[in-house]
Amino acid sequence: MKQDITVSIATTAEGKRKHQLERAIASVLSQEGCSFKLHIIINGNRFDKTFRAQLEQDQRFTCFYREEGHLPKALIYARQVIDTDYFCFLDDDDELLPNSLSYRLDGFDNSLDVVVGNGVRCDTQTKEEVISHPYFDDYQQDPMLALFGKSGTWLSSCAGLFRTSAIPTEYFSDYIKYAEWSYLAFKIALNHQVGFVNKPCHRVNIQPGSLSSHSAYLEGQMALLEALKSMQLPARVMPLFNDKLIDTCHVLSVHYLSEGKMYKSWKTHFASMKTWKGFCQYVLYTRHVIIGSFK
Repeated sequence: MKQDITVSIATTAEGKRKHQLERAIASVLSQEGCSFKLHIIINGNRFDKTFRAQLEQDQRFTCFYREEGHLPKALIYARQVIDTDYFCFLDDDDELLPNSLSYRLDGFDNSLDVVVGNGVRCDTQTKEEVISHPYFDDYQQDPMLALFGKSGTWLSSCAGLFRTSAIPTEYFSDYIKYAEWSYLAFKIALNHQVGFVNKPCHRVNIQPGSLSSHSAYLEGQMALLEALKSMQLPARVMPLFNDKLIDTCHVLSVHYLSEGKMYKSWKTHFASMKTWKGFCQYVLYTRHVIIGSFK
């Protein structure tokens, strides 16, 4: 019998990730209400040999190996080998919640190319859980507008279920590092019909030392905004886009100042003041950059 869905998990299969990967696998294999298969993409050469052998011998799923340790390219490969009508992804440290696949599959009709589920975010230290998107029901009205909301992108790595015939490999091969899913969400919102299922479909486990505080993440957000400039976004979202652009420039300027990278701090500070709104909002910050330049 042909399965409905392929779930792909990309992992380094390191020994230190064994527990969380096994937890992720168990969360997939316990799904009910639809037919599916699981692909494990072992990515790079950091794997634990014993653990890799264990995974490759497990008959409950199919393992693939890519020598190059590169997560976005692993996702491209994962998309290339899909032969089911629908597909989705799961990070090796996250989990699908019960009935995640069936909830999203049942949300499809003939007009939809992607169905997105809500989820929870779990602090791995305190074990506190919060709903990822409290205003999820509002997203259906305007998915593009929702991408500029305070809750961030509705398309985390484990949130979407994709119609294979509608979402090609090229959507994944054209990516922005550290902003892969946000960029994909914008492409989908611009070109496809999206459905939203406000049921708990996944748990994102937040690890200490989140990437969002690092230069690479912040620069990825700027690269995303630069890419969006060429996407002909609808006029209704352009004021929000411009606000996001100047705010991101300011955040980068503050970050570069904290690292003593004064040229970059000045450059992004000037960029944050290119609009009248940005000038009024951030001109007084200039004194901090001046002071930083003399330290």
